[in-house]
Amino acid sequence: MIQKPTDPPRDEDDEAFLRRWSRRKTAATQPPAIEEPAVPEAIPEPLPPGDEDMVPVESLTEDSDYAPFLSPRVSADLQRAALRKLFGAPAFNVRDGLDDYDEDFTSFQSLGKVITADLRHRLELEARRQAEALTAPPAGDAMAEPDSPSRDTPPTIATTDATSAATDAGPAARTQDEEDAV
Repeated sequence: MIQKPTDPPRDEDDEAFLRRWSRRKTAATQPPAIEEPAVPEAIPEPLPPGDEDMVPVESLTEDSDYAPFLSPRVSADLQRAALRKLFGAPAFNVRDGLDDYDEDFTSFQSLGKVITADLRHRLELEARRQAEALTAPPAGDAMAEPDSPSRDTPPTIATTDATSAATDAGPAARTQDEEDAV
């Protein structure tokens, strides 16, 4: 039956509509109830294998199953021995060629009879020092000249009171040695 716009609305239809809307709205906001399947008797889970259940490590090969050795009941020593056996297999020892810095750089080949220029220079300096030490006058001689600086040490400028006084007095008060130094 078609309602005409002049007919008053039915209260029963409006109430049924509002009830249905309210029921759907509350059902949408609440999570659906999950029915748990009926569980028969709880079967106790078997214990994971321990040290006594393991095969000897010596009998393991690349194709052996190593998963039981990772059980929490297996001792750390037995796990380590099994993993060492696994990773010692040739399948895990393949080099990929991308390991540039894994070489042992602490051992060097000897140079043999090859002498570098730096080593030759240092040997010559040491020989010159020893020759000067042999030809130098004895250290107890009062007239001996002071040791001259070697060629590879930079000259040092020693200031004394007389030198600083001469510098303060001006250029006319300088000695001949000071003029040569300047």
